[in-house]
Amino acid sequence: MNSKIKTIELNLSRTVDATPVEVFDAWIDPAGPLSPWSGVTKAIVNPPQVDGLFYSMYQLEGQEIAHYGRFVALERPRKIQYTWVSESTQGLESIVTLNLKPEGDQTIIQVNHANVPDDEAGRRHQQAYGYVIARMAKYFAEIKKGKNT
Repeated sequence: MNSKIKTIELNLSRTVDATPVEVFDAWIDPAGPLSPWSGVTKAIVNPPQVDGLFYSMYQLEGQEIAHYGRFVALERPRKIQYTWVSESTQGLESIVTLNLKPEGDQTIIQVNHANVPDDEAGRRHQQAYGYVIARMAKYFAEIKKGKNT
């Protein structure tokens, strides 16, 4: 049944005013304000480690949507990779890969989300990652401003 689902890859890139170590640590800290698990209805993220599992419940348009997966690669400070399964992926195991590249005192965050259904719910993941990265960029920019005043 799932073999007939047309899939796409989503790609997003943004530069943030932080080091790769700061971005890496902020992204995988489930209790921190910058991770994809921040502010969700419920999140269970065991200490992030390869093959470690996570589960989270997101609110979307008044509905709770469960997401779960496992960490595939944690190569501090350059790469984070995990699986992602939800109603929005139609049960497909998609793969999220973050590559963190230093650019002077900044980091280029490249997000690739592969094996996502080519439909509105699947493409909505790009908006979600854009939100997480924008929140992170704002946070680090404010920190840097505070250090310079």
